[in-house]
Amino acid sequence: MAYSYLTSGTASSTFTSSTFGGDTFRIAVMGAAAVGKTTIISQFLHGTFPRLYWPTVQERYTEDIDVNGKSVVLDIFDTPGGYCFSYLRELAIANADAFVLVYSVAAEASLETVANLRDMIVRQKPAGVPIIVVGNKTDLIPATPRFMSSEKTECMVNVGWQHTYMEVSVKDSSNVSDIFREIAIQTQSFLFPKRNRINIFKRIKRRLKRSESGKND
Repeated sequence: MAYSYLTSGTASSTFTSSTFGGDTFRIAVMGAAAVGKTTIISQFLHGTFPRLYWPTVQERYTEDIDVNGKSVVLDIFDTPGGYCFSYLRELAIANADAFVLVYSVAAEASLETVANLRDMIVRQKPAGVPIIVVGNKTDLIPATPRFMSSEKTECMVNVGWQHTYMEVSVKDSSNVSDIFREIAIQTQSFLFPKRNRINIFKRIKRRLKRSESGKND
């Protein structure tokens, strides 16, 4: 997978529409401060775990990945967690196609932040917009206790919010790539439902032809 890193000095040029050609999915990674948003992105792009914490103001990354046999570009917005940057989060919500909402499984307040962000997103975006909720820092368990079991959180997100729920430990990179692959698949289905139905029919026809060809042989 190829990647590039972009940063900008102004919010408008960072969080506005993409300038890349082809299929580009704009993904906003959001959550409270210090829950591991930037680390998740770093593990996905570089397979590295930053040892020092530095608050994000605004950063943007791109990554080429394969989704259902088609190359797409993930245009990833790394948003700030501090409340003083609320206008940047509002810009990200306005311009993103899909969202990864991150909280720490050891910090209850961070899940409350995710709930508030999720409410903002569903009020502003079309119904069914792709959202994945990610519980990070599972490596802290059991030294630091969970405030809510994974089963209860998963039920709340899957059933109550009707979004995908995943847990990760970015310290050992477990499941990190799955986050971005899953959000890319959901975004493709959300943005191009007609195209995906056509592609499914084409794949079925190809399988039927191969099956019939094998019978004739």
